[in-house]
Amino acid sequence: MAGMTCPHCGQTMYSAYGEADKVKCIYCNKEFSPKPVAG
Repeated sequence: MAGMTCPHCGQTMYSAYGEADKVKCIYCNKEFSPKPVAG
């Protein structure tokens, strides 16, 4: 699972969305384009 930080609320969420174009933040419910964290 990759960790990604929501640019809207700053929360880090872990999900299986790896290569998705858009993900929806589970904290603020806004969509953003995930930037995978290497490692």
